[in-house]
Amino acid sequence: MKQPKFSTTIKISNATSSINVSTMEIIQSFFGSGGGYVSHSFHQYITSDENKILQIDHGDAYPRSIALTIYGDDASKGQYRQGGKNTTINLFKISGNVGNNYTGVCVGGIDITQDSYIVASNSIDQTLFDSSKNKERKIFISITDKNAPETKTDPIYLAQNTSDFSTPYILTLTPLVALIM
Repeated sequence: MKQPKFSTTIKISNATSSINVSTMEIIQSFFGSGGGYVSHSFHQYITSDENKILQIDHGDAYPRSIALTIYGDDASKGQYRQGGKNTTINLFKISGNVGNNYTGVCVGGIDITQDSYIVASNSIDQTLFDSSKNKERKIFISITDKNAPETKTDPIYLAQNTSDFSTPYILTLTPLVALIM
């Protein structure tokens, strides 16, 4: 088997594939630039809302944010287009230089309620990004209206000013109630 050649100039980005589970064949794959592209993508989550695919990425460069991509194509047949009628929303912008691997952010997932997409994350105070005193974290939720799509990102002050927060996770309990732990 011929070994692939690797270049040190290639950036690691998100990769998305659709697979026919009964045959385990790849229907399509996207790597590199296009709609939904994030580089470096440290955390990725993917889910579906009826016939829409939703993708969350935690990027350090392009974009340097927590990004929600809503694929515009009907994905019910297992195909969607990267770079098609997609919408990418920067839910939480991250301070610092493009490509700096340190972001001070951790993403815990995405869930769907009746009217919204909800993303759970935590972050240091981004206004104190370069400060050695910046160890405190707050949990944030980003709520994106399915119909707008407009996003509101707010901190949740369950235990304010602590460095003990781990990655927050989210679970929808009812169409209108979500649990964050």
